[in-house]
Amino acid sequence: MSKIILYHGSQEIVRTPKLELGKKNNDFGQGFYCTRVIERGKEWACKESLFGILNKYELDLEGLKILDLTKVKYPSLTWISLLIKNRKFNKDNDADLVAKEIDRLFGIDVSEYDLIIGYRADDSYFSFAQAFLSNSLAIQSLSYVLGLGHLGLQYFLRSEKAFKQIKFIGFENVGEDYYFAFKDRDQKARENYKNYMNKHKLDDNDLFAREIIKKGFDLNDPRLR
Repeated sequence: MSKIILYHGSQEIVRTPKLELGKKNNDFGQGFYCTRVIERGKEWACKESLFGILNKYELDLEGLKILDLTKVKYPSLTWISLLIKNRKFNKDNDADLVAKEIDRLFGIDVSEYDLIIGYRADDSYFSFAQAFLSNSLAIQSLSYVLGLGHLGLQYFLRSEKAFKQIKFIGFENVGEDYYFAFKDRDQKARENYKNYMNKHKLDDNDLFAREIIKKGFDLNDPRLR
């Protein structure tokens, strides 16, 4: 089936998504961010307010070039490289150098893609990426903790072709329960991360950012998965 249903949480009804209306410093750049999970869409609609709007769309995937970052061939470092390009990290000089090298080694050109599928860097996820760049979280642990928040995946429309193939099919109002559900989900992710780090013991297989850079790992290295 080439058509899928997507949801976009917002403070307003978005009948006609447009490329230029997206914020430039979001996870994967300027575009339109959606989810296939209705509950996540409702939570994202109330991320910063007690009430919001859940917009519903149908996207025709026919002919779209899709980059799916959840595929085995893309390690978590590819996801981080996109965040480095588009989000603002709190970096000291050392972390800034690490970020530039990670982007050089694991970044990919997304200009040819119409749609990107990948993790959403909400507050907790963003802090995990920050910990990795600061050399305090191993890549194996990063891959594990990215699943702690159960935030699901986001579908990012980034080309005019993709925007021509998405159709608005309705909306619904979302109440304050989802505002608190979002906060609770993020808090639990942080608590689970803290518990994991308290119990985790370093071993010889743990790989940290600086070591990955020094040893010249690349996208195809199985040790990064």
